Amino acid sequence: MIDTNLNGTCYMMQAAAQRWRDRKHPGSIVNIVVVTTHGLYGIAHTIAARSGVIALSRSVAVEWAPLNIRVNCVAPGAIETEGWNVYMPQARTVYPRSNPMMRAGSPWDIAQACVYLAGPSGGFITGETLTVDGGGQLERDLDDGEAGIFWRRWMKRASLLAPANAGSGTAGTASPAGDQIHPRRRMECAHQQVHRHHSAKR
Repeated sequence: MIDTNLNGTCYMMQAAAQRWRDRKHPGSIVNIVVVTTHGLYGIAHTIAARSGVIALSRSVAVEWAPLNIRVNCVAPGAIETEGWNVYMPQARTVYPRSNPMMRAGSPWDIAQACVYLAGPSGGFITGETLTVDGGGQLERDLDDGEAGIFWRRWMKRASLLAPANAGSGTAGTASPAGDQIHPRRRMECAHQQVHRHHSAKR
């Protein structure tokens, strides 16, 4: 994972930057990473590798700015692709509920983000990570306080939170309201189920 995602990205960027430098040509690199602000069960290796890519991108963005080479990242959230088919149906139904927009993204959403950063529209942007996740990174910030109360009320109106099941094995994971399971925790539980499912197959 580290060799492919981190080292491989480093070698790719070096090859592109050296060619642009030798030809005195401007360039733009957009690396695809993951949302690293929240941990998820069973993907520590991915978080570690992609966090390295983000840090690397920020560093070379400073080094290569005099060469007119920009480096940015795009961090997709729950994006519905053919890869979803490897997950159990229970997990697939949870992912669209992992963000305030209550839907999954599409590959086109990620493509548009890359075009925005790589093209003239992103000409004054470098060293940044654009998160495309429907606001999913905001949910943990809404867990407590007045914002959290508003969020839970909104979710209740949308009928998207079910009462916690004492026998479900999720003790201690309820939201501050005490009687509701937060959607992000639902997604984390789904990740655990997927991990256990694949481990049992081995």
